[in-house]
Amino acid sequence: MSRVLLFAGGLLNFALALFKIAMPYIFHWREAMESGAASMWSTLFAENLAISMLILFYGYISIFQWQELLTTGLGKVVMLSISTLFVYRAVVEVLVYKIGVDGAWWRGILFLFIALFCLVPLLRGIRTGWAVL
Repeated sequence: MSRVLLFAGGLLNFALALFKIAMPYIFHWREAMESGAASMWSTLFAENLAISMLILFYGYISIFQWQELLTTGLGKVVMLSISTLFVYRAVVEVLVYKIGVDGAWWRGILFLFIALFCLVPLLRGIRTGWAVL
């Protein structure tokens, strides 16, 4: 069960990272920021790419290094950090983007699901006694 959840979460992370990499082109960020400084565009693009790389890393370890995530202390801390990132992102959707304004509710739900894909195996391990942080 835990392996399946990590695999599904990894696939979601890959899809989200690829979408995030494409976002500046899909939503025409450069044209939207025409009046802004070039340094602002490059900073926004670089930060978006860095976060995308982190999410790709999360997807990779969830799919290909799942045993380490489930059996090592560092793996459990990584699962906790993945979950924390996505819970935080879901809270930001509610508090900053105001769920009803542009249909942001689906993003909040997506981020909570991704968080649960890593949090549930961790909580199951704690309950059965093999997960000690």
